[in-house]
Amino acid sequence: MSAIDKGLVICGEHEIGAYRDFGITHVISVSNLGITASIPDWFEGDRMTFQFGDVISVSDAASLGTRAPDADDIRQAIDFFSRA
Repeated sequence: MSAIDKGLVICGEHEIGAYRDFGITHVISVSNLGITASIPDWFEGDRMTFQFGDVISVSDAASLGTRAPDADDIRQAIDFFSRA
């Protein structure tokens, strides 16, 4: 069974259009700080947005002047998907 059969797809922003007819109900958007992630006009479901840098650690984020994801981000994402 594929991920799409289970209702989970991980894709880039430029790829989401390929899933238009799959009945997507929830989207989590992740973008760099200060960048607004777009969402297709056809999507009418629930959405959660996170903004943090593309980094591998808190110290990496600090050296690049951005924010790393933290445990609270993970908790929010799990809570969001548990309601899906």
